[in-house]
Amino acid sequence: LSADMDKTEKIVVVIEECREASIIVAVPDVNISSYKFTVTMDQQIVYGLGAIKGVGEGAIESIVEQRKTGSYKDFQDFCNRVDLRRVNRRLMETLVKAGALDKLGENRHSLFMAIPQAIKAAEQFKQATQSGQTDLFGDSLFADSEQQASVFKHYNEWNEQQRLVFEKESLGLFLSGHPID
Repeated sequence: LSADMDKTEKIVVVIEECREASIIVAVPDVNISSYKFTVTMDQQIVYGLGAIKGVGEGAIESIVEQRKTGSYKDFQDFCNRVDLRRVNRRLMETLVKAGALDKLGENRHSLFMAIPQAIKAAEQFKQATQSGQTDLFGDSLFADSEQQASVFKHYNEWNEQQRLVFEKESLGLFLSGHPID
């Protein structure tokens, strides 16, 4: 799979062979995926971030580098920690559609709609951190990403068909299900 990451048609064939052999291929996840496909301790294949359409190696390096300091707690934490010049709005939209941010928020639709607000809050957080701004009690402004995330609006999840269309658009295949199912 890693050898053919830039050839979606080959990945589709190999993933179908994995399904037939009862090998689980997990959706990409910014907290565990690397650039290439990897295998977990429980013998699952984790989809490589480099195989997502439109995701460059520099952006993935930024995501993985920041993850070394600890897993991303939520979507705002992710935005606050990554390099927003490398991981821009369009890339975040692609990651949401691919399912790579599923564990960082309520659902894909809510994450997708929160991207502009999260980026704006992350930019303010980075500016405040660089300038050393604190509130009246000596705490760093925007320190609690949970407080920031709580202002995000809730949206109902995309229906199965829409979720799969977005998955196909970003991955080149239906990974978490199939429209015929």
